[in-house]
Amino acid sequence: MDYNTALELCKRNSYSVWPTEITHKKCKPNPPAQTHTHEFTASTELELQGDLRHKHRFAGVTGEAIPVGQNHFHRIKVNTTFDVGHFHEVILKTGLGITVNPEAPPDEQMHIHFVEGETTVNGVVLHDHDVRFVTLAAPNPPSMQN
Repeated sequence: MDYNTALELCKRNSYSVWPTEITHKKCKPNPPAQTHTHEFTASTELELQGDLRHKHRFAGVTGEAIPVGQNHFHRIKVNTTFDVGHFHEVILKTGLGITVNPEAPPDEQMHIHFVEGETTVNGVVLHDHDVRFVTLAAPNPPSMQN
């Protein structure tokens, strides 16, 4: 499907493509504001024994912030690397935001999220892997500023 056809379908079905191209009266003029995300890169814990002992790597970007009171969490869904003939999915939610520099002025404060859980089960010898990591830092949203 070419760009112009996709844009026309968008307009007919009330979906916006880019804010600068919202000209059709049915398109939503004020979509909800986007929130922040976090990058992450990590490895699973080692699993299995002997020649099958291995770990996987993964990296990605969290979903947008999901409010919880004055804090928030994020969802993560990403595939691991393909090692020893298989991969796993990491489908988790982060812990709540943790301010890493509370002594800084509120508009300069940054936060991270701790993530802990297990991958999906996969492999010739069925198994999962434990995962434990921290997201990269992002500016505190207004709700977390002291």
